[in-house]
Amino acid sequence: MKYAYKLLKMFTLIIFMVPGIVYAQAIKDSILKNYTQEDYEEFVKREMRGEIPDASGPVPSMRAVNDILVNNNGGATGTGLFTQSETSILAFGSTVLVGFNDSGSRDGGANKFTGWSYSTDGGATFMDGGTLPTSTIGDAGDPVFARDESTGRIYYTTLGFSSPNTIQVFASDDNGVTWDAPVVGTPGGTNEDKQWIAVDNFAGSGNGNVYLISRRFAGDQGIYVFTSTDNGATFGPDGGVKIVNSTGAGDNKQGAFIAVGTDHSVYAFWMDDVTNDLNVRKSTDFGATFGATVTFVTGLAGTQVNNGLNLTGQRQGSASFSGFRSNSFPHVAVNPVSGHLYLVYNDNPAGDDKGNIYMVMSDDGAATWSAPVQINDDGTTTDQWQPTIAVTPDGNNLGIFYYSREEDATDNNLFTYNGRKASISGSIVTFSSSFVISELQSLPEFGRDNQVNSTYMGDYNCASATNNIYHVVWSDNRDDLDETGAGNRKDPNVYYKAVPVGSGSPVAACQSVSIAADENCQAMVTAEDVDDGSFHPDGIPVTLSLSPEGPYELGVTNVTLTVDDGFGGVATCNATITVNDETAPVAPPAPADVNVEC
Repeated sequence: MKYAYKLLKMFTLIIFMVPGIVYAQAIKDSILKNYTQEDYEEFVKREMRGEIPDASGPVPSMRAVNDILVNNNGGATGTGLFTQSETSILAFGSTVLVGFNDSGSRDGGANKFTGWSYSTDGGATFMDGGTLPTSTIGDAGDPVFARDESTGRIYYTTLGFSSPNTIQVFASDDNGVTWDAPVVGTPGGTNEDKQWIAVDNFAGSGNGNVYLISRRFAGDQGIYVFTSTDNGATFGPDGGVKIVNSTGAGDNKQGAFIAVGTDHSVYAFWMDDVTNDLNVRKSTDFGATFGATVTFVTGLAGTQVNNGLNLTGQRQGSASFSGFRSNSFPHVAVNPVSGHLYLVYNDNPAGDDKGNIYMVMSDDGAATWSAPVQINDDGTTTDQWQPTIAVTPDGNNLGIFYYSREEDATDNNLFTYNGRKASISGSIVTFSSSFVISELQSLPEFGRDNQVNSTYMGDYNCASATNNIYHVVWSDNRDDLDETGAGNRKDPNVYYKAVPVGSGSPVAACQSVSIAADENCQAMVTAEDVDDGSFHPDGIPVTLSLSPEGPYELGVTNVTLTVDDGFGGVATCNATITVNDETAPVAPPAPADVNVEC
C-alpha cells in the first residue's frame, strides 16, 4: 500500500512538472512555455510607445470597516488578469509595504506576474505601485521581502519568468516606492522555485549580509543557498551552496525557507515530501558551509505533493467541490532578543479533520526542538491551513496567522483569516484564545483566471510585527468580479489589517436603565444605553452587544453587556432594564343617554 501511495505521489508530481515549470509556480504553465524572446521585444517596444496601461495609483477606499484593500485591479477582464494573492509584507515606522502575485501585471503581454503596494500612513491607505521594472528574465511572482535595518535598503525577490528562470532580486532605497532593475540572486542556477530571502540585522560580523535560498528543478537539482556581502549588488557562489539533493519526482524536497539568528547563524529549512518530515541545516560561517541535517518534525500526513492537505472548495456558481492545492511548507521567526526559533506548519491529523496548525520551537540554535503544539483551538473538524508567524522586536510576543473554515462547520467551505497571539517569557510561550481577523467570510476561487494555474489559490501569506502591532496581510475572494463576462467568478484581492499586540482584555462597565414603555407596552434599549464607559487599556476599539436583545417587555429584564476587542479579548457585565408603564389609561367616551319607560 505504501509503495502504491509513493507511486501516486510521483505521478502527481510529474503532472505538475512539465519541463521547466514547477509545482509551486502560480502562473499558468502554457503562458511561461509559450512566451518567447520576440514576445518580450514586442512588449518593450509597446512600453516605449506608451501603449501599456499604467496600473499604479491610489487604491480605492476599503470595502469593509477595518479590512484595508491593498491592490488595484488593473488589466482585469471577465476571464483573466484579475488574481492578486500570495502575499509578503514589511512594516517599519509609518511604512507598510505589501507584495503579491498579480496576474494583472501581464496586461499587454508582459513577462510579469508580481505586484506591490505601499502605505506611508501606517496602513490606513495604500498606493498600488503597478509593475516592477521591465527586464529580460522578468518576474513570475512568489514575492518575498527583506530589509537591511542599518541602511534601509529593501530587497524584493521573485521567480524569473523567462529562461533560465533564475531568482530575481529587486532593491529599493526609498522605502519601496521605486525599484532598481533586478540582479540575479541565483547565479549559475536554472528553473529556480520557491525562494526565500533574509538579511542579517544583528550587530557584529555578518551584519548586512543577504541570504537567499531556492529550490532548483533542472540540472543538479536540489535546494541551494546564495549570499551577498555587497548590499545585494551580486550573489554567490556561482551555482550556490547545496543544502540537500532532490531529483524531483520520487525525491521531492520543497518549501525552502531561510532565517538568520542573533549570533549570525544561518538556518536553512525545508520539507521532505518523501520521508514526510521537516528539516534544518545550520551554518556558522556566514553561509559558506552547513552542518548536519536535523529532522525536527516527522510523520507529516499530507496526501498530495508537498504534503498537501487534499483541500476542496465549492466555488460560486459551481454544483460540486473540487480540489485546490495546499502544502506543509515551514514558516520561521527568530526571537531578536533571545535567538529562539519558532516554526509553524500545517498537517493532516488523524480522523476526519484534514488540516490543523502546529508550532515547534528551539531554544538551543536548532539542535533540539519542542513537541508540536496545536495552534487552532476551534474544536471542529474544519480545515485550517497556510500559517505564518511574526515575533515583536522586543522579543516579548508572537502572533500566528492562518486560514480557517471554523465558522462554516456545516459545509466546511467558507473561510476567514484567523490569528492567535502569545506572550513569551524565556522558553515559555503562553497563548490567548484564537480570533477571526477578516470581517467577511469568503468563498474559494480558483481555476477561472486564464493566467493562473488551475489549482492555485495561494501558497503562503506573511506577517510583520512592530512592538505594538502585528501587520497582517492575506488574500480572499469576498468580492464578485465586476467585469463584463465574469459570470460567477469571485475577485481575489489582498487585504491588510493592523492587529494590536496588546494581550490585555477590555474592561466592561454597565449601568441599569429604566425606561417608559411605548404604545405596545415594550421598549428598545441599545448596548450603548447600558454601557457606562467600557474601554480597552491598550486603546483598541471595542464593539458592544446586549443579551438578550430587545425589545423588552414591561417589568425588569436581566441583561449582559459584552465588550469585544475583535482579537480574542472579551469582557462582560450585568445590568437590568426596567420598562415602566407611565401612561395613564384614557377612559372611553360616555355612551349616549338612553330613555326607557317601565
